[in-house]
Amino acid sequence: MNIPSISVVMTVYKPDIGLLARAFEGITKQTFTDFELIVVLDDPTNEEVKTFFNTQKEPRLRFYVNEQNNGQGYSVNRGIRLAQAEYIAIHHDDDVSHVTRFEKQYNFLQNNPNVDVLGTGIEYVDVFTQKSLYKRIYSNEIDKIIRKDSPVADPSLMIRKQTFDKFGFYDESKIVPIVDYQLYLTWYLQGVIFYNLPEILLTYYQGNNTSNKKVHQMIRAILKTKAKYHLKAKFGFSDYAFMFAQAMLLLLPGTWIRGLFYFLRTKKIY
Repeated sequence: MNIPSISVVMTVYKPDIGLLARAFEGITKQTFTDFELIVVLDDPTNEEVKTFFNTQKEPRLRFYVNEQNNGQGYSVNRGIRLAQAEYIAIHHDDDVSHVTRFEKQYNFLQNNPNVDVLGTGIEYVDVFTQKSLYKRIYSNEIDKIIRKDSPVADPSLMIRKQTFDKFGFYDESKIVPIVDYQLYLTWYLQGVIFYNLPEILLTYYQGNNTSNKKVHQMIRAILKTKAKYHLKAKFGFSDYAFMFAQAMLLLLPGTWIRGLFYFLRTKKIY
């Protein structure tokens, strides 16, 4: 059996089928074709998603269903452990990869063996209006950024599989609302090398997912991670000031926080 060059890992819970179909199409139309697509469904009762994938005629698709709802961290880790390829491409179930994403990331990693985690720029688009909200190119000043914010966009990542084996997988606790920033910080402290291609290769669709509870849970999780690792990561004054500003966000409604994010980004204040 031929081993693919890339394993694309997508976890699914309760997606919008229309958005899922669009994301799936974006994967199958990639200019780089030597990949497998591993999909892990974390809702065994979701017959609509089962029907969608079981009726696809895509030979590169490998579809798995968890026996019970185990959470995002468990599901993505399961997909990674099932992967055959040297490179893992993370993919969300409602975002769209530009057609050359896999090709450009694969070629870069092949030519830069020192890089472990490779991200790209992303464009935020309102899922309802299709209006572009913000185009974000991530900086490669990883040392400066990671103590304040995620240095990469999770849905755009391509990662060497050996990075997980050597340095750890996503947190599988269901009580953790975000699993990426904590992993990146622990990897960084172990010497993992991050890099971002200065090109937008993924469209991130912003939906109506900014309830007070969810946004506040995410902020609290980030603050808890920083509190755990601030000494090891050698936080400076500006890093603590940023933590204080994040804590103050808990006083605002979730929709305000999203609006503030786009305002500050577009004005190049943050």
